[in-house]
Amino acid sequence: MNIKTIIESLLIREKDGLSLEEISNISDVPKSKIIKEINSLNKTLKNNRNRGFKILNKNNKYKFAPKFKVKSKEDCKKQNHKILEDFLQVLDLRGRAKSTIKNYRWTIKNFIKIVEHKFEDMKIDDIRDYIKRIKDKGNSRNTISTKISILKSLFKWLNKENIVKQNVMDKIIKPKIREKERKFLTKEEIEKIRQLDMKLIDQTLFEVLYSSGIRVSEAVNLNWDNIDFSSRKLKVKEGKGGKDRTTFLSIKAVILLKKYKNSRVDNDEYVFRSNFKRRMSKSSIIRHIKKLGKRAKLNRKLTPHHLRHSCATHLLKSGLNLNMVQKVLGHSKVSTTQLYAKTNMDDVSYNYKKINL
Repeated sequence: MNIKTIIESLLIREKDGLSLEEISNISDVPKSKIIKEINSLNKTLKNNRNRGFKILNKNNKYKFAPKFKVKSKEDCKKQNHKILEDFLQVLDLRGRAKSTIKNYRWTIKNFIKIVEHKFEDMKIDDIRDYIKRIKDKGNSRNTISTKISILKSLFKWLNKENIVKQNVMDKIIKPKIREKERKFLTKEEIEKIRQLDMKLIDQTLFEVLYSSGIRVSEAVNLNWDNIDFSSRKLKVKEGKGGKDRTTFLSIKAVILLKKYKNSRVDNDEYVFRSNFKRRMSKSSIIRHIKKLGKRAKLNRKLTPHHLRHSCATHLLKSGLNLNMVQKVLGHSKVSTTQLYAKTNMDDVSYNYKKINL
């Protein structure tokens, strides 16, 4: 048996380690020769990827130790969460909306919980397994597509920061999504709601959402100084994507806003105020609008987004061009606004008859 094999067998047997003198006495080999053989053995272990050990000299004793520090699942999660916070800080500096950052945080935290590896150790099979699991939980194609987009954004940044060597998300394809037909109210249904005996807050909410086309989150953040009553302009601050834009209010909406403001005894900056003397929440606005739909006996659930769709559809039908409607709604792409521009044969017939070919 050669000296290297003797040393290795001695260290495997003695888990607490052996001193140079102890190894020399047991093997009857000079200390200088033992040091040379230990260095040679360490080199062999280092170059052999299948051998996950190395020899350490700790407290004058030689012993086998793991080549790599094995991290627990909890350590991996802590490291991933720290990287996540760095990523979210970057998004914040880029001016992404708070709601977007909140959605990114929730999605990636859930991803970290399911895929229990460090980002740098994740393989494409881990991503595919994650997608299968969220699909099995009943997530829709739209939801899965959104989660994949978030992860693509994350791994693109990880790769750019050299945290991961290869972007595993490059090979992941988002599922094809069928664009849902935009649901909107007819002019008759709008008038049906207007005829209801409503509280002032409900009237104001309805007319502001319908005439301006703002999102429910934008209504929550609306302040009095965002409204120019004389020009009927409404400034949306940090809308979707953190962008500002200007939209408009109907005469009805302006009259109701003035009346609502005069009925208030507070000096709060925000427009829509809850019974708890703070900003009306998103869920509260949704609840108010839903009740109006029920009272009007519509054949479907009414949401603030239906009023946004109705605003867009009615503006287009009234002749406002696509680019103008895009600016009112705050769409980053005109293709999104085009979804509202689906014409029916009645519109085609009416306009065709006006043209003399």
